[in-house]
Amino acid sequence: MKGEIIIEKIGNPFKSLLFTMLCISLSSIIALIVFVCFIYVSSINKIEDTLVDNKLIETQSFTKLFEHHIEKIHDEMYDLMSSDTLISLPIKFQTQSPTTRFAYEIDILQSSMKSKQNSHTFLDSFKVIFPKIKKELSVNSIKTINNKDELELIKLIRTNKEKIVFTDDGLMFWMNYPYQYNIEYEESSVILTSLVGKASITKYLNTFHTSESSPHYAVYINIGGTNHYLGGTSTEINDLNEFISKEDMEKGIFHKLISFKDENYLLTSYFSDLYGMTFYQLTPHNAILTPLESYNKTVIIFFAIIIILTLITTLIVYLMIYRPLAHAQKKVSLIESGDLSVRMGQSWYVEFQHLYQKFDSMSDHIQDLVENEYELKILSTKAELKQLQYQISPHFLYNTYFILCGLLQEEEVEQAIKLSDTMGRFLRYMTNSHNEHALLSEEMEHARVYTEIQQIRYSNRVETQFGECPNEYLNFNVPRLIIQPLIENAFEHGIKNVRQGGLIKINCTVSNDYLVITVEDNGEGLSDEKLEKLNNILRDSNQTNANGIALHNIHYRLKMTFGDLSGLKISKSELGGICCTLTIEKKGGF
Repeated sequence: MKGEIIIEKIGNPFKSLLFTMLCISLSSIIALIVFVCFIYVSSINKIEDTLVDNKLIETQSFTKLFEHHIEKIHDEMYDLMSSDTLISLPIKFQTQSPTTRFAYEIDILQSSMKSKQNSHTFLDSFKVIFPKIKKELSVNSIKTINNKDELELIKLIRTNKEKIVFTDDGLMFWMNYPYQYNIEYEESSVILTSLVGKASITKYLNTFHTSESSPHYAVYINIGGTNHYLGGTSTEINDLNEFISKEDMEKGIFHKLISFKDENYLLTSYFSDLYGMTFYQLTPHNAILTPLESYNKTVIIFFAIIIILTLITTLIVYLMIYRPLAHAQKKVSLIESGDLSVRMGQSWYVEFQHLYQKFDSMSDHIQDLVENEYELKILSTKAELKQLQYQISPHFLYNTYFILCGLLQEEEVEQAIKLSDTMGRFLRYMTNSHNEHALLSEEMEHARVYTEIQQIRYSNRVETQFGECPNEYLNFNVPRLIIQPLIENAFEHGIKNVRQGGLIKINCTVSNDYLVITVEDNGEGLSDEKLEKLNNILRDSNQTNANGIALHNIHYRLKMTFGDLSGLKISKSELGGICCTLTIEKKGGF
């Protein structure tokens, strides 16, 4: 049989629901434990080392930036010393009297010195000394050097052959012309000095200290094994020597944790071989701990995730049982609604697979029975349609032939010919059993043919009115004989006893997604009880009452063709009789 299924006994314990639940739970727990241990063991030290390395890199980067500024100052000094105007000034001071051109050359030189001075962040001043003529040229003035200033300058230069001098004001760099290493002060023609002041260094460093959590910076120069303070972002860190050992100074690059002013700081250092200066970065310990606090938050979030995962695992276990049951319930509901094609399908779990197979076998058997019943119903409906096609009212035929005979006796040949032609077309349409459907225009034409015959019979007692059918629907296929039987019903039961003024109206309109055809009359009408009875006959799928078989057949064929929202409905007409309404859903397929 179609629905018969051979069910194999599946006894693999590894596919049981209990085993799967245990595996998922155990795997989740083991994975979480391993992950947590790995995170805690490997991350803490790496984060701390990374933070310290980052601070050392910051200190190194700051040192390189500072060196870059100093190198640019040296480049500017070499550029000035390369000026022929500057080298020739001592001679011009001795041999020339002040002239406009001489003043212009000095002004050009001072402007160049001022421009170079203003282009640097922490350069305080440029000065040019002419020892042989005891003159000093600055960006704003020319003055004679007194003996005291000259002696102080001679002392500084003689004791600092490296051409970098530490003073109370800051760092002074110098170079001389001619370019000789051991030349004495008096032998130099020109000495160029530049001063990098402590205040300017401090101002420059403060540009990097933007908030309370930002690191502090300090610059020291090592002279004779002693660190001398040049500047810093805070006056409180102008003496770090108590925290710096001799070993630290020898290393040059180091880091350590110190306690300063009741606060903990990370001290990082970088030594500049180029100028013998050491740069220190003092970072608040709280600022370093901030990433670790973020890590702690991450750990908390992770534990929250563990809880969520546990809940999800529990939910998964629940769904493993619930979802197959919900699936079965959904399929049963579909079958209950009339869809017998649904099947349970396959289930991975042996506990549900046996149930699904039994259900599918039962569904196949039910579908076989229903299909057989459905085929019988279709055959019965077709037989009813054939019966309607061949069942022409004897009274209608008798009366028509009597009228035709009378017309011939009265020698009204044209009327007799017209009636014969009309009757021929009527019988041809009624007896055409090859097609179950016809165009709407053909169905409307057949209705008009029938009314023409009936109007001859009823003479002037009845008027029929056909409304215009929308042109776009004239070529739609509809079931045959759905309009003429309704008009016949109106003649036989609606206006049969009307002596004059009878009216039958046939209208075709479009409303939203529906094509609506109405046949109504002004006859005697029906009581509410009879109307309800007729509509019940239409709703009864097993109708066998001969009195309502024609109407039920029309209703059933419309529903089968265009969907459940289509069909026939009988109600009271505004004309006073009854109104038969054919509703055809446009999206139903016509």
